[in-house]
Amino acid sequence: MILPAVRVFLVTDALPDPPRGGLDLHVVELAAALRARGVTVELHALAGASPDAIGQSDVPGRDFSRSIANNPQVDALQRLVRDVEPDVVHFHNLQGLSHRMPTVARREGARVVWTHHDFFALCQRVHLHRGDGRACDGPGGGAHCGPCHGGLRGLLASPVFGLRHLGFLAALRATHAHIAPSAFVRDHLVAEPIAAHQVHVLPLAVPPPGRLAHPPAAGPARLLFAGDLRPAKGADLVLQALARMTSPASLVLAGGPPAPPAPRDVDFEQRIEALSADGDVTHTGRYAPEDLLGLLDGAAALIVGSRVRETFGRTANLALQAGVPVVAPNEGAFPERIRDGVNGFLYAPGDPASLAVAMDRVVADGLLMQADAPDWREPSLQDHVDALLPLYQGAR
Repeated sequence: MILPAVRVFLVTDALPDPPRGGLDLHVVELAAALRARGVTVELHALAGASPDAIGQSDVPGRDFSRSIANNPQVDALQRLVRDVEPDVVHFHNLQGLSHRMPTVARREGARVVWTHHDFFALCQRVHLHRGDGRACDGPGGGAHCGPCHGGLRGLLASPVFGLRHLGFLAALRATHAHIAPSAFVRDHLVAEPIAAHQVHVLPLAVPPPGRLAHPPAAGPARLLFAGDLRPAKGADLVLQALARMTSPASLVLAGGPPAPPAPRDVDFEQRIEALSADGDVTHTGRYAPEDLLGLLDGAAALIVGSRVRETFGRTANLALQAGVPVVAPNEGAFPERIRDGVNGFLYAPGDPASLAVAMDRVVADGLLMQADAPDWREPSLQDHVDALLPLYQGAR
């Protein structure tokens, strides 16, 4: 696709160097992919001037100031848009930023695009889950958020959550094009309601691994868990399921405490250690993104234990591109990508017994499934960019 010259701002809350989480990695990878297609890209992050942020990367970056009132942030964005006149302002995360930014960018003449990596625009807890872990269907105009956030105190604060919802709803409606990484996300946005024609399902995808993972060796199956050691990612569920399996198998537990500023959960880490003592478990610690393919080599499957409804599965996407089956909960975005018995298996969310059955199934059938891996069709970063560029060109 040949495009006229276009200048894009990619805006997020913060970008550590090196990037740590899936959102950070996507923004950096997207910037590189867009630049390779001739797009002029600037990254703008809340922590852009700090030593570990994008000021140290090879892509230009400027910072916004943090403020409770958010006025400095809004003023900074307004000045940037007026000075540089970008064609597109593409938001990726507004946590810690003002919800007024999309409206300001549009008012200054830019086309506004917003990728919803999570549900922060609808949910203060980000994942549309209540404090007790139950799934939430939506903010209900903000009325559902107060009690969820903190009992009686939260109930008294319900008007504040109502104002929050109104602010984000205005931002959502000021946006020209919404990018949903899955139909699961799209459906929640349309329910708010956002016009369906403004919401586009574009799986985020990761750069292709360059090769398929090496097939499993003979002998007991080796399974892989790759993720942070925090309850939301469910490493404990995977270990409980391992103990219930009828097939001989070992588990590689790749991951460590969540990256700062997220707090460590020492009690949970101790629980993981105790559960690991009962099985054939190898802890590798935190891994770099570029090491994931090596971890997938020889694995019978990637096991996802998430307790939250994931909006996309970055690690699962790379595993499937590398030809490794994925076992994942039957909720969120995973049923859109995992075809039971074809490229993985689904299990009842939060149920270690159901997960153990799925793990036994992948041990029995996974190698046969991997033989058909070249026929699996997984979205790639190139697919994402191909679909995104026309949205950058739409009428303002």
